[in-house]
Amino acid sequence: MKKTLLIFGTALALAACKKNETTTVSTTQPADTGNVVAGQTGMDATIPEGVEANATGTYEGILPCASCPGIDTKLELNNDMTYELEQEYQGEKGNKFTEKGRYAYDAATKVVTLQGGDQEHYYRVGTNTLTQLNTDKTEVTGELAGHYILTKQ
Repeated sequence: MKKTLLIFGTALALAACKKNETTTVSTTQPADTGNVVAGQTGMDATIPEGVEANATGTYEGILPCASCPGIDTKLELNNDMTYELEQEYQGEKGNKFTEKGRYAYDAATKVVTLQGGDQEHYYRVGTNTLTQLNTDKTEVTGELAGHYILTKQ
């Protein structure tokens, strides 16, 4: 069991640390955002029904990386259900990535799902924190578990 978790964790870390040039991914925003106050966007908009007030905001932290000292990560969750994720691999030039898109929030599980890049990313909302989850929406366990937490700024 430990070998399986170790192999899975290593594969996940390696997949997250692929080397590419700076890229930007964006999605088209729908004209009608539903619960957003007219004329307001981003952090000034009304928080949609079902999203915790403490979920929106800017979060930062350093996520683990198998091939570098860490990944500087900044995630902004806006009230209009859009996000911007910036990640830069420490010690490596040309490895800064920006991803923009929409996110969904599941109030029952307190999980934010980023829906704009090549694959979805999952984070559990805590008190002034977001914890990055595995692709099956479970928390990372083991020695590095505490390193998958982004702190609200």
